[in-house]
Amino acid sequence: RINSAAQDFEASYLTEMLRPMFKDVNKPDPVFGGGKGEEIFNGMMLDQYGKIMAKAGGVGLAKYVRDEMIRIQEARNP
Repeated sequence: RINSAAQDFEASYLTEMLRPMFKDVNKPDPVFGGGKGEEIFNGMMLDQYGKIMAKAGGVGLAKYVRDEMIRIQEARNP
């Protein structure tokens, strides 16, 4: 469970790092109307990008988060 939680944390981190990059690049297309639906879809797409990147190894943040979680758990349960 710790590995999964660490990977989820890294995915969230990567998603938030991607969000500003796509803010200006991924403008709504007037042909399709944009709107709330497209805004929601873009958020879901960024979430998936973050998950895919974390699963592929990401930036290595999950390893440090996992190690710290284990260290905290060991300190609480000597």
